Formats: sequence, structure tokens, C-alpha cells
Amino acid sequence: MLSNRKFLKAKYDAIKTQLETMKKNGLKIEECFACGYVSSKEDEIYDPLYENVCHVCTARKRFLKVPCPNEECHEDIFVYDVAEGECDKCSQHIDIDYLIGKYGQILSPRELSIGPPAEAYCNICEFVPASVIPLDEDKTKWLCLSCLEIHDPPGECEFCNEYITGDLEDSYFFGCMNCSGSFGLED
Repeated sequence: MLSNRKFLKAKYDAIKTQLETMKKNGLKIEECFACGYVSSKEDEIYDPLYENVCHVCTARKRFLKVPCPNEECHEDIFVYDVAEGECDKCSQHIDIDYLIGKYGQILSPRELSIGPPAEAYCNICEFVPASVIPLDEDKTKWLCLSCLEIHDPPGECEFCNEYITGDLEDSYFFGCMNCSGSFGLED
């Protein structure tokens, strides 16, 4: 970034008027976490998942915008990674358990016995406990509350039967993040 400061400054100067127009039209433009220019726009991907996108350096940063659970506060808590956040106003802390309780599915014992669980494991960040929840009612897109990656529906490991995102082809032999598959068995 530092070696490209002249280029970034020139680009910022070139789009500064557009950014001002965006602000006047009610869009939220903030300081970019990467280049430092007030050129980053907040976009909702799927509530509560948002992304800041910089119009100067094109840096992107995903985050969750979660209403503070303190009923007297009325602020948002921003969760950037590892499924934890704290309210800047009242210091209320939230973690993975709170996020799963707020945004995850509530399944009956019958639903749990005949289908996939309410959460799955993420093959990217391998966060424990399971942190991947459905993003929509159709369960076509799933969100990892830890790394904020969007996934296709999870599948079942053919060896240990855990639900995990990613490619599970040959998981009976090679396993998944929770097991080492049949090749891991000792004779």
C-alpha cells in the first residue's frame, strides 16, 4: 500500500466528487481500513452480513452488524472475525453462542433425528464448535459466523457423519476436519 500512495491519492482525487455525491444521496462512506481514504462504502450482503468495499484501493472487509442485546443501548455491535464482538457504547459482549442463538435454526428433536443438524463445521477456518448456519429459509446458502465465508449447503462426512462445508468426495477414505477417515485407522 505504501509504495502505491501516489497512485491511490490520484485515484482518490479523481473519484472524490462521486464519493461526495454518494454521501449526499444517503450512502454511508467511511474511512478505508487499508488505504485510509474516506472511500469505503458499506453494502448489505444478507442481513446481518455486510461488507465494506473501498472505491480507491478495492479492499473488502466483511462483518456482521448485530443489534446490541442490551435493551437500553440501541447500538449495533460489529463482529469482524472469530465470532466475537463488543458494543462500543455499553461494552456488552457477544460470542458464538449468542450469534447461533440469534441467527441459527431451532430444530425439534424429531428434525434433528431425521435430517442435518442446525449448524455445520466450516472447512475454511475449522472453527470449533460448529459455526456454519443457513443464511436463507431455503438453506441454499450457509454462513460461517467465524470467518464470514458464504458456503453452499454442507454435506455429511462419509466416515464420521459430521456435517461440514466444502468438498466431501472421498471423505470415507481421507476424512474431514473431525476425523482422519478409514486410512487413519490402525490395523
